[in-house]
Amino acid sequence: MCGIAAERANEDAGRTRRRPRAGRYGLTLILAVALAVGCVAPASAAEPDAPPGASADWLPDEPWVGQHWLPYDEMRLVRSLGMSYKDLRRWMIHRPGPLSRLIRERGLDPGRLARRLVAQSRATASRAMYRELLDRTMRTFTQPHLVRHMFGHPFHQWSWQRRTERIFGVSKREVARRHSAGESMADIAADGGRSYPRLVAAMRRWLRVAAQEGIRTGQTPAAQGRRWYRRQISKLPEWLRRRKGRRATAAAHSAAAAVPGLAPLCRLT
Repeated sequence: MCGIAAERANEDAGRTRRRPRAGRYGLTLILAVALAVGCVAPASAAEPDAPPGASADWLPDEPWVGQHWLPYDEMRLVRSLGMSYKDLRRWMIHRPGPLSRLIRERGLDPGRLARRLVAQSRATASRAMYRELLDRTMRTFTQPHLVRHMFGHPFHQWSWQRRTERIFGVSKREVARRHSAGESMADIAADGGRSYPRLVAAMRRWLRVAAQEGIRTGQTPAAQGRRWYRRQISKLPEWLRRRKGRRATAAAHSAAAAVPGLAPLCRLT
């Protein structure tokens, strides 16, 4: 991560650095617990926009991040990079550092690429929204954990996490505690009186609501929003039935008990 803050400053020269948001529960604490019990985060230092003392898994507590509203179409990105989506995901998993490093390795300028990726929004979005989408795009280029989250944590999403008790029939804390101890989401829901078909229907509903809202508000392209939703649905059965194994650490359990509203787990897949 050495030099990333300087790279961000150079690429975003003339713009005011945004203040990180604290949020009701704080994604820093939530993700720290998720990391301890199974969320892979390859970043080795705090993000350049993170507050002092933040851990490597810090994320901005902002709706577009929590809802996975990528501000551009990922397929336009991979075509611009001249590589496949699988190759891009492999790079994110195995190579540390920001996406801007890969962009430069492919002979491209991050700022110009960002403008190209959000160019279609310029015709329909307000001037303020266009600037916001451009800023978000640049942040995915310069913040390693942010871009890995946006591309690779399919169920770390506010839309259903904030309705955990309604969906599973037990509290958020109970879902987090039991899942970290090895129980599947489906088993936890069954104990809460939720049948598997009902559980799947609820999850599909709130994942779909998130995608539709992002598209409706112009915060993610329609093609990207639909693609992300299809990807989630394809992974949903396996994720709901996955048992993590009973190797959760005492630290993870302590953290889960300490964080109200804990978001159930995420994993880079």
